[in-house]
This record gives sequence, structure tokens and C-alpha cells, in this order.
Amino acid sequence: MQVEDILNTVIQGDSLEIMKQLPDKCIDLIVTSPPYNKGKRKVGNNQTWYAYDIDYDSYSDDLPEEEYNLWQKEIMTECFRLLKEGGSIFYNHKPIYRDGLVRLPLNLVNDFPLRQVIIWDRGSSPDLNVNKFYPTTEWILWFSKGKPKFNGGEFANYKEVWRMNYENNNTHPAPFPVELPMRCILSTTSEKDIVLDTFMGSGTTALACKQTNRNFIGIDISQKYCDIANERLKQDLLF
Repeated sequence: MQVEDILNTVIQGDSLEIMKQLPDKCIDLIVTSPPYNKGKRKVGNNQTWYAYDIDYDSYSDDLPEEEYNLWQKEIMTECFRLLKEGGSIFYNHKPIYRDGLVRLPLNLVNDFPLRQVIIWDRGSSPDLNVNKFYPTTEWILWFSKGKPKFNGGEFANYKEVWRMNYENNNTHPAPFPVELPMRCILSTTSEKDIVLDTFMGSGTTALACKQTNRNFIGIDISQKYCDIANERLKQDLLF
């Protein structure tokens, strides 16, 4: 698969399978947020199960933890293969609560060169559990391949905590605001650079690329979300 043939398109399919078809060192920046593996929980004593807070169309988001971690490690391995020298990966994830305890996405921190941990303060959360403090933050793990390109200037004045509200009118169940990928894109790329989002969802990263004159490649397993992303790009619509 040639990168030039899929620039500025949203591809429906399995992220790992599609990335493996792309050549080495062809991407300038990756901004993505995978499914968090939040799992399912039982209602009462019957066998009815439902997705905890998030319903990703046809994806269940309920892998065994070891399998999920291996999958994400393989995703990141492919991301680094595709990344050019000096390129960056901004990987949005969050602490996950299961069985009264928190699980952190730390396996990737130990296996890949982590440059900085940015905290996204969403300001609110759907998780209303009276048995713990109100969780309102997610992580943006900044990885780099060698010394990263960094445009400095106003971006050097940003702190490690990014306060921005989530998109509450987006039909995708877990969208980030367009300002989030916009900061990543403007601070670490130049115009016409190529930005990949391996879990494109409703197309927010692609929209940020369109508005900043960058090229993008988006991948998502759900045809429904690919259609939503393409419609947003067509209308250049900010929810």
C-alpha cells in the first residue's frame, strides 16, 4: 500500500492489519486514543451484561487484560516502525477502574521511549461513584523517535496539564475535543506533514489536520464511525 494513495482518507478496517501494509518511516506524527478496555459488568444476579459507560458500535471493549496489553504493545510497535526519525506519538489513555481497583496503561511506558506525560483535565466525568474521588483526568503519553521535532514558541509555554472540556454533542461515545489533536499537530509538525490516527472514531484528528493544512490518514474498524468522520470532514463541522 502506497501512502500517497490513501492520504486524506478514512479507512475502514483493523488498525494493525492496515498499518502492516504501510512502508517504514512514512508518518510524521501519530495522535490516537484506543479503546480503553473498560469491560462489561453484570446487572444483578442474572446473565445480562452491558458495556460500562462506552459502547463502540460493534467493538465490545472487553478483552482479557493480558491480551489487551499485548494488542496495544503490537499497535505501538507498528506505530514506531511507521514513524519518521524525529516524529512523535501522542497516545491518549486513562486509568481504568475494575473490581474497586485502578489499572494503569504502564506496560507501554516501560517498553517505548516516553518523553512526557500530559494530563488532560476534562472537567467532568460520567463515572459517578460515591466510593472514590471524582475522576476527571486522562493521560496523553508523548513518545518520540529520537529527539522530536518541537516548534516551541507559544507551545513551550503550555503546562503539563491541559484543561479542555470533552465534546458532549458528538455521537461517538468517547471523543476528545479538536483542540487536543490541534495542540499536538501544531507543536510537532509542519504544513503538509502526514498525521496518522489508528483509532479515528468520529474524525476529530482528521478535522484538526484539515484546519491546519496537514495531511492525514485515519483508520477505524467501525463503518458507522468512518461515515460520521467523512461527513464531518465534508461539512468541516465542529460539534
